[in-house]
Amino acid sequence: MQTRSKSGIYKPKVYTIVVALLDHFQKPSSVRQALQLPHWKTIMEVEYSALVHNGTWRLVPKTERMHIVLNKWIFKTKLKADGSLDKFKARWVAKGFQQHAGVDFSDTFSPVVKASSIRIIFTLVIAYNWDIQQIDINNAFLNGILHEDVYMCQPEAFVSSTHPTHVCKLIKSLYGLKQAPRAWFVQLRSALVSWGFRPSISDNFLFHSRENGHLALVLVYVDDVLIISDSSTLIHSVI
Repeated sequence: MQTRSKSGIYKPKVYTIVVALLDHFQKPSSVRQALQLPHWKTIMEVEYSALVHNGTWRLVPKTERMHIVLNKWIFKTKLKADGSLDKFKARWVAKGFQQHAGVDFSDTFSPVVKASSIRIIFTLVIAYNWDIQQIDINNAFLNGILHEDVYMCQPEAFVSSTHPTHVCKLIKSLYGLKQAPRAWFVQLRSALVSWGFRPSISDNFLFHSRENGHLALVLVYVDDVLIISDSSTLIHSVI
């Protein structure tokens, strides 16, 4: 089936469908545009609700002595391996490049397991036929607890109607902050230790545990985690 365009040229119906799909998948270029698209607006509302439910910040009156970090909305369209739509994603992130050392951040690092550790562990996995499972923690950085005073403007399109001039004092970490990877790892390390894991002497981002005669290893690469064991039951228990 064909359709006639305004110019009088016939175009296949499939062309119209493809254009509509591209428009649907296209990332909005601004918050205003996103709010005009129902599916993107819904995703933004879900993200905002999740941040509020997580207790990411509390509103405080703005003062002249505060160093305010700006923020922005980032929109992504994730596709599956076959090219079909997986999901839309909207994330509220900090403009961390505006942070000042000694003011709203101190120590920073990214938890990255050593390449030599990975090579050795993978050699053992192959030699002894161990099980291995990779997990990706949802919104990992949002679990980090901040110990510095970090102030941010309220999210665009979600400014409080009762306190429009207040700012967000961050309680938990946010993507984009310089200390976000460190804050996340501190929480993860605390959890692993409470579960009986111990960090390796030669690699701070490699943890090991032995339970009922079975060995479990955890390798941390920023917010990706590899769990390796000679027992699949133990892996599922750790997860």
